[in-house]
Amino acid sequence: ILFEYYSNMSEDLRLHPNWNALLQWSMRFQEDGTFDRNLTPMDKERLEFLRGALEDAVASDPISDMKRVLAVIKKNDADVASLIAAFDELIYLVEDLDLANDLYLMGGLNVAIVYLKHTSSELQWRACELLATATQNNEKLVNFVVECSVMEELMTFLDDPRNDMKARIKSLYAISCLARANKKAIDKFIDLQGYKSLISILETSTNEKLLVKAIFFIRNIFFSNPSQIKVYNDHGLHKMLIELLKQRPHGEVQDHVVHLLSDIQQHHVTYPPDAQAVITRYVADLGPEEEELRGMCIKIRDALEREGVER
Repeated sequence: ILFEYYSNMSEDLRLHPNWNALLQWSMRFQEDGTFDRNLTPMDKERLEFLRGALEDAVASDPISDMKRVLAVIKKNDADVASLIAAFDELIYLVEDLDLANDLYLMGGLNVAIVYLKHTSSELQWRACELLATATQNNEKLVNFVVECSVMEELMTFLDDPRNDMKARIKSLYAISCLARANKKAIDKFIDLQGYKSLISILETSTNEKLLVKAIFFIRNIFFSNPSQIKVYNDHGLHKMLIELLKQRPHGEVQDHVVHLLSDIQQHHVTYPPDAQAVITRYVADLGPEEEELRGMCIKIRDALEREGVER
């Protein structure tokens, strides 16, 4: 059983095995009656494979792994390929909250911040992702990063359309992870007039991923800071949402637009005269399985009608 379980593991699981999952997997074999209890001696090849696998698993030490890859990232003469591999491993490791804290204690976040200004876009976006992954739902690390003025750097990078698109998307991802449920970070974003960055994306970008992340982040901002709804609408948010809803073919962007329109419908904003017609056309294009979106659109359209918006 152990041989079969281990041989089917991904490389990541071999390096960082989940022994509790292995125990549960083994118990299921005993409980369902499918396991043959007539055991036979293991052949030499399987025995050697299993012994080596267990030795590798026991020898695995994520702290040592982190120190090793962090040393690569700190080297001045490391080639880009080695740096990319090191960042990828670090990003995987800091998905564990305790290891994210260990990276912080080792000074790894400071190193990642330096790479935001690297000439390689491959390393820039990985630095953004490392910061996003390490700080997500970790108030202590978020506060540290905000105090290091990283929010300003990320926003400057996001605002420049000349930058690599994937790196811009990752920078917005990092900003949203910092600001998620953290008052200090969201206040910093608001103080820096972050609405200008998000409004600009809605107005000028054609990249679906960037638009979706911007809309989703706006929804999170409104949830924690309803007073920001007026700020965004005063700068044309509602008009931009209707323009996005006109685009064909419909996709994930338009679905997120409907959710955001639903969030702000009770705030009595003045929509463009064709808003009802645009929403009606969107509803007509929805499939029978999209009842939730249909229901939201009908409520929005009815609210517009009550407020006297022309068709």
